[in-house]
Amino acid sequence: MGVASWHTHKNRAIQSALIRLRSGHNKLNGTISKWDMDIQPECPHGCPEIENSTHVLLHCPHYSAARRELKHEIEKLKLPFDVPTLTGVNFSIPKHTQEKIAKSLINFITSSKIIERI
Repeated sequence: MGVASWHTHKNRAIQSALIRLRSGHNKLNGTISKWDMDIQPECPHGCPEIENSTHVLLHCPHYSAARRELKHEIEKLKLPFDVPTLTGVNFSIPKHTQEKIAKSLINFITSSKIIERI
């Protein structure tokens, strides 16, 4: 998959969160429930869906207000609003555009406090 420059952020917490979102190995309920039988995989915000990277980045209504700016940036760039685009796995996107997306994604995960759960 390779490593884009924005995957190596100077802030360790942000770098870890980006890698965890990209890989799917995170501390969200969908992942934790695989080894801890006491944790339910559903979203803790009342959604019936499994809480995973796709759910928190794209669908969870709890984060919809914080997601607006991120979604607006992706739409402005005329790119698909999907996990590969957001996490830098879509390598058809030029490097300078990926950096814009990364800034918006970092703003989203920090302002919504998702970073504390990833």
